[in-house]
Amino acid sequence: MEAVATALLRGSAAVWLPSLETPLSALWLMHLLHRGGRNAVADPREAVHIILCRSDEVVAAFTRQQEEGFSVVGLTNGFREQQLHRLPQLRGAVPLSRDVGASWMAGWHHRVMKPSLAMVGESPCCADTVAARICQDAFHSNGRRLYALQIVFVPQQDILLVLRSVAQYVRGLRLGHSLDATADMGPLLGAAHMASMKDIIEAAVCCGEVRLQHVCGGFEVAMPAGYFCLPCAFYSSVANVTPAATEASLNAVLAITARLRGGLDRLGGGPFVIVCGYNPPQQGEVLESVLRDASSSSSFAVHHW
Repeated sequence: MEAVATALLRGSAAVWLPSLETPLSALWLMHLLHRGGRNAVADPREAVHIILCRSDEVVAAFTRQQEEGFSVVGLTNGFREQQLHRLPQLRGAVPLSRDVGASWMAGWHHRVMKPSLAMVGESPCCADTVAARICQDAFHSNGRRLYALQIVFVPQQDILLVLRSVAQYVRGLRLGHSLDATADMGPLLGAAHMASMKDIIEAAVCCGEVRLQHVCGGFEVAMPAGYFCLPCAFYSSVANVTPAATEASLNAVLAITARLRGGLDRLGGGPFVIVCGYNPPQQGEVLESVLRDASSSSSFAVHHW
């Protein structure tokens, strides 16, 4: 994905990826393009557009748009031509003729979204259900979110089971951020990329007011075809912090998340999530306040599970 994003940002007119059907790949291609200053929903002649269907008509439309100077990326997720032409009506827009570019019609479906935070309440939770939602919102998001779940706050008594389920899920994935160590493509050589990614993650783990523990994913997977960076999960906790110091610790978690995300983005690194433990009786109210501030400042979208 970083090779494709680099090629586009260097001025390649268009790229068609008919076999790219995994939401994670689509998500991170768009994320890297956006970080490079290209918005997937901007002006059609200045932006990379996302085609959301697989049909011969769309391939033909893609060819016409390329000839007319559009910059197009093709991604497939099951939408077909006739379904695309119903999308404007669903939005209350004026019906469009069939010669309107499919990429313009589908472009609305992928939005630049804020990163999100989630808080799991004190009531008894099913660890597998919480873990499945964490992985869905952080790593997949149906292929429609450029910024996914970054931190989820889980009651400390439930966190071990949740982390175990997250690790099991991530290790079972067969998709991720592929790095070919033999190809001189992308921001860095594959080996240099992996080493830099490892340094950034290890720095986040060992430094800062709040420690992160690497749980799974990230840089440790090697495959015959090259390195395969799976989504990365971290564990942190503020449960042992005194109530008076809780707010500062929570803000430190937000800060270290931003530093980690920024470092990985510079390398084209894949998605990650931090699962942070807290003590609901003593820290629930302070956590609610911090999340409200994060939401009101428009820095994050906040969800309560």
